[in-house]
Amino acid sequence: MTTIGVDFGNANTDVFINCGNENGSLVFSPLKNDPCDDEKHLPSYVQYDLTGDVRAVGEVAKLTLSTNRSTTVFNVKRLLGRRIDDKQVQEFQAYLKKGDYYTLTSDENQQVQIQIGPKKLYPEEIAAEIITVALKDTLDKFETIKIDKIVVS
Repeated sequence: MTTIGVDFGNANTDVFINCGNENGSLVFSPLKNDPCDDEKHLPSYVQYDLTGDVRAVGEVAKLTLSTNRSTTVFNVKRLLGRRIDDKQVQEFQAYLKKGDYYTLTSDENQQVQIQIGPKKLYPEEIAAEIITVALKDTLDKFETIKIDKIVVS
C-alpha cells in the first residue's frame, strides 16, 4: 500500500511517500535527497499576474516577492477557514498593509478572500494551487507507483 502525505505549511510544503509492505514501511521525500536539506522544500508562495491568473508557484514566486509584493501570496495557511473579523486575520492584515503586500477582503459571509487585480480568491483556492504543484512534481518523478491514498495535513 502506497500513501502520499502532503505537509502543507505556511512557509513550505513537503511531500512524502510511504511504501508499506509486510516487513515495514519505507518513507522518503522525492523532493529532497537529504532529509536535512532545507533547499528541497516547495515554498508555499503563489505569484499572480495583474488579472489574477497564476504565473508561478514555489521557489520562483518566492524569489519575485520583492518586485511583486501585491501579487505574490504567502502564509495562506493562516487564513484557511477564517473570517475577516478574526483577531489573527486582523493582525495579519495590518502586517500586509504595512508591507504593501496583497489585500485581504471578504465575501458576504465575512469569509476571508484575497484580492489580486479584479479577482477575489479564497485561501483554499490558493492552497490548492500549491498542493497541486507539489503533487504533480512528485507524481511526475514516480509515474509507475500505484497510489492508494493521499493525506494532506
